[in-house]
Order: sequence, then C-alpha cells, then structure tokens
Amino acid sequence: MESLYDIAVNKTHTIAFRPRLRDFIDLYFILQQKKDWIFQELLKKSFEKFEMKVDNLQLGENLLQVKTLGDMPKMIKKVDLTQVQDFFIGETEHLKTGIWKK
Repeated sequence: MESLYDIAVNKTHTIAFRPRLRDFIDLYFILQQKKDWIFQELLKKSFEKFEMKVDNLQLGENLLQVKTLGDMPKMIKKVDLTQVQDFFIGETEHLKTGIWKK
C-alpha cells in the first residue's frame, strides 16, 4: 500500500501530464491536510520518480484545465470547486519565471 506522500506525488504527476478533475480534487484535499507539503516540491519528486519532466508552459496549460474539466466525481466529502480551482490557478504564478526567461 502506498503512503499518502506517494499518492500525492502520483496525483501531481497525473496533473502535470494527463490532468483529470478528480486528481485535482484529491491532491487539493491532501494538501489541505498536509500544509507543509508544497505542490512544486511534489512536482520535482514526481519528475525524479517517473523520470519524466514537463516544461512550465505545458504545466501551466494543464493546471488551467482545472477550470474546464468536467469529470466531476461523486463526492463523499463536500468540496468547494472554486477553492480547488483558485488553488491550482495560483500555482501557475510560480511558473512565470520559467516561461518568460530573458
């Protein structure tokens, strides 16, 4: 059985390469529970684990898909989708320097 950290790394990898709304929601709940875990650090760990890396522009596009994906899972726990969207759209701010290098 995988640890919660491994699950978070896997969800981060999925968002970076093949985003699904359920992975955004799962990872959001995990990061709300584990406040000391940082999305960017999970992303680096996923690049190491899977030996695959995505550039900041593609990652930004994938993160923005949180607003348009329609595969909303049946929820047991109540979720404010706007908060999930705002969280991941906020993560795109960290990508600007990697996209707009001079």
